[in-house]
Amino acid sequence: MEKINCNRHGEKSVTLICTHIAQAADTGKRVGFCWSREDEQTYPDAWCYECNSKLMSLDAWTKEMFELASFKVTCSECYKEIRTQQIDEPAL
Repeated sequence: MEKINCNRHGEKSVTLICTHIAQAADTGKRVGFCWSREDEQTYPDAWCYECNSKLMSLDAWTKEMFELASFKVTCSECYKEIRTQQIDEPAL
C-alpha cells in the first residue's frame, strides 16, 4: 500500500476522498461518506452524497464523474476521522 507523510499523523497509508468530503472535514458540514461495498481495500475511495447521486444517474465512473469528485489524497488516519465525522460510526 502506498504511503503518505501526514503533517498530523506521520507516515500512513494513502487514501482518496472526494473534494466535497475534504472540504467538509474543514467546516464540519455533513456531506455523507459513500464507498463501493465491492471495493476490498482497507480504505476504499470515498465520495459524498452529491457525488453518489450523480454516480447513480450516470451508472458509471465517467470523466464527468471523476471531475465532479476531484479526489483528494489523505492519510488513513485522517480518512478514519473524517468517516466517523460524516457517518457517526466507529472508524475502521
